[in-house]
Amino acid sequence: MRILLILDKGNNSGDNFAQLKEDGDWVGSLTLSHYKDLQDKPRSEYAGQHGTRRYYTESRPVMGVPCFLVLTYQERRARKQERTLVRGVEKLKEQIGQRWKGYIKAPTTVPKGIHTLLV
Repeated sequence: MRILLILDKGNNSGDNFAQLKEDGDWVGSLTLSHYKDLQDKPRSEYAGQHGTRRYYTESRPVMGVPCFLVLTYQERRARKQERTLVRGVEKLKEQIGQRWKGYIKAPTTVPKGIHTLLV
């Protein structure tokens, strides 16, 4: 019997990857924002397709361990994530606006750092 270990992002470390490399088969997930080149990969390079999902594959070392990477893209999921992000930004704007109105002596201008968060 073979065991396949499934890891979440919280288990990502060089030590864990090195040990797993020696101990058997495993699948893990990466935090895409830690891999800017993968995050910026144009969808046109996602050559594979499975159902409604497009995918891109690449072999490369991750934390010093040779890995086979699969990135997936699904239009429906991307739209849902975008709507969730927009709702979160709108909620944050509302909360900041309410806090702003609550000042006894309201600032006359928005500090540059806050303004960049809202734009």
